[in-house]
Amino acid sequence: AGFSAQGVASIFTALGRLGAGFDLELHHALSRAALAIPPSQFPPQNAAAVFNSLANCRILDRPLLSHMLSALRAAQARGAGEAAFGGPQVVANVWHAAAVLNLACDAELLAWLRASLLPFPPRGAFSPQGVANIAWAVAVLDVRDLPTLRWVLAALDRHVSATPALGRASSSSDVFLRQVWLFLVWCDHAHAPPFRDAAEEQAEVRGAVDALREAVRKMRGRLSGKASRHSLLQAEVATAARGVFGDGAVQEEWFCDATGYSVDMHVAARNVSIEVDGARPFSIDAHR
Repeated sequence: AGFSAQGVASIFTALGRLGAGFDLELHHALSRAALAIPPSQFPPQNAAAVFNSLANCRILDRPLLSHMLSALRAAQARGAGEAAFGGPQVVANVWHAAAVLNLACDAELLAWLRASLLPFPPRGAFSPQGVANIAWAVAVLDVRDLPTLRWVLAALDRHVSATPALGRASSSSDVFLRQVWLFLVWCDHAHAPPFRDAAEEQAEVRGAVDALREAVRKMRGRLSGKASRHSLLQAEVATAARGVFGDGAVQEEWFCDATGYSVDMHVAARNVSIEVDGARPFSIDAHR
């Protein structure tokens, strides 16, 4: 007897969490097992687990992705409303995986993604991070239709303005704000305007984008005021930097509008950023 859909999804999930997805021989064997199972036997949760694992391991297995999309579409055809898409976590995971794997050219997947949001009230059951993942994915995949943008903006507004869990500084709130900011940057700097409908609808969405940006700025200010981010080492480096560049030249906890990232110190006159304790520096030009 072969694997069940649940068994295949469980193994893919384990490989994604263990980072073992680059064992291509094992991956190919598991992929063949999944392809031998009819798509109709994969519930949306299992299909989303496979999407998520492939994204975590950065494996672009197009036959397997197509098979899992067929499973998602089969469930969509069988069900109605929210149940047709497997729930908020399924939807958020597939959006995020599609963006990580850069599947912007897959028209059938994009159609499923756009349809997956509409049954859910934007101020409903999605977690803050789930909404942020979707917003980031909308930007990466360059999804410009008005219903999707309205949904994302309404969902973000709910979490930015009314979620107690984001009222304190944490790594999760920092990731949330960074992804939301990158979505706002995309709204501003896409090569063509993302709002292509009637002028009054463009104005409506533009107003929502501007209001969300201001709310995110205020939220970031509140969180940075509560965070204990200055280590002794950072204070010593800041003192040394001011000795080199001048007292007024060094700005601590600098926020970069273009990327949504913040760094420990920035010297605008020299275009120099200094990260003291962070494990991962970022390059704006390389989009990393």
